[in-house]
Amino acid sequence: DLVAWNSLLQLLAVGVLLTLFIVRTKSLSISSRALGLTALVLSADAQFWLSGGLDTLMYVAAIFWSYTELERAWLSKSIPLSAGASLMVISLIRPEGMIVAAFATIFLVLAKVSSGARGGAMYGVALVMVGMAGLLAWRMTEFGYPIPNTFYAKESASRILEIFAGLSYLKSWIVKGSGGLLAFSALAAMIIPGAWFRFLFVSGLILIAVVEGGDPHPGYRFLLPVLPLIALDIAELTDRLRNTVFVVVVTLALFTLPMRSQGNGYSVTVGSFSTSVKNISNGNWPILQIEDDDWSHLKAQASEEFASLIVPDTPVAANDVGAFAFFSKLPVIDFLGLNHPVISHLEKPAHVKNLWGNARLDFAIEQGVNVVYLWFPRFDDWTFDDVANGASMCKKGAHRVAQLTGYALNDLSQAFDCVSVPSESREGKWHNFFVRSGQLDNALSNPSSANISKCLPDFRQACGL
Repeated sequence: DLVAWNSLLQLLAVGVLLTLFIVRTKSLSISSRALGLTALVLSADAQFWLSGGLDTLMYVAAIFWSYTELERAWLSKSIPLSAGASLMVISLIRPEGMIVAAFATIFLVLAKVSSGARGGAMYGVALVMVGMAGLLAWRMTEFGYPIPNTFYAKESASRILEIFAGLSYLKSWIVKGSGGLLAFSALAAMIIPGAWFRFLFVSGLILIAVVEGGDPHPGYRFLLPVLPLIALDIAELTDRLRNTVFVVVVTLALFTLPMRSQGNGYSVTVGSFSTSVKNISNGNWPILQIEDDDWSHLKAQASEEFASLIVPDTPVAANDVGAFAFFSKLPVIDFLGLNHPVISHLEKPAHVKNLWGNARLDFAIEQGVNVVYLWFPRFDDWTFDDVANGASMCKKGAHRVAQLTGYALNDLSQAFDCVSVPSESREGKWHNFFVRSGQLDNALSNPSSANISKCLPDFRQACGL
């Protein structure tokens, strides 16, 4: 059961992260370690730790492991194999981990060579170099790019656009999220010997998030890897200062700084532990069972039912390729480019907002797909015709579909039909998608059950677009 495996992986990552934190702070007082762990828990809502993607917690734990290994290597006369292994792990979990590993390796080599380290002291570096060479060769062969998806398909005429978006993301995290806790890291770098090394590592992680252009998802997930390092700074500061006023300041910061809305349409209380517990108890994270009305279950069911409407092996252009491709078993072209090595590196059209994804639906259509499915897999309570003629209101789902048609409006208007098919499992619900004109018999398993029309541009106009 994939959901159960997901839960086990998430819990394993939590265990690894907490164990590494406890081991790293074993020389500190119990109260200092407790405040550090409190900072780790409260610096981000547990819902976002657990729902930021399957790899989020694993990547955070691996980054913290890498830092502890790099710190040990920096303070010693050698670079152990365990340090090289940690860098390889972050390279494999996330593409941007390869950037971290590359710069960390260069930094350590220069530092150790300048200190006179030779031979066996560099075994960890050798492991990273051999491993990364193999990984690069595979990625170049498989994708044609050394880091195929690092920038989440935000490929524009100038990387400056992404950097400005990333700076806005960083500002939002500091002003509205838990970024204000960075003040404790800066303070630690100034008064704790050697803490500057950690501050440099944290700054590097933040720089990568900025260059990536940020992320529109709630919870500032690109910056989650820095939070355990900030918690470590707080623990060491508490142990060093042993000041009640400082403890009070930290506690107030933990219960105020993160408790703001991200301001992108989501309302999150990232500092509320009680909210986290409530979310988890209500099933809003990967648990062993998914209730019938849970959004994840609906996406899976909608994908499977949609596949029954389509002739097997018919290529489909879609934007939620994770759940959609897995449950439908159809060949899916990701027109946002997140899982497409060509689209992810195409130039982004000037009118497309510089956010997650490239939205090159026009390119996907040029590849000859006969079916286009816009937005997340779902069951609709509307049809294209009902919205277009005013019989149904243009609600959130319909409005989002109407927005997405704008990425290839001419192609969809001229070469595709609007298709609405009633759901077999949910009364009053519909599947709405587009099929290339003249290809209905080749694409639909039962064309007679479908309502077919030319709904564009009336459908968009009914949605105020």
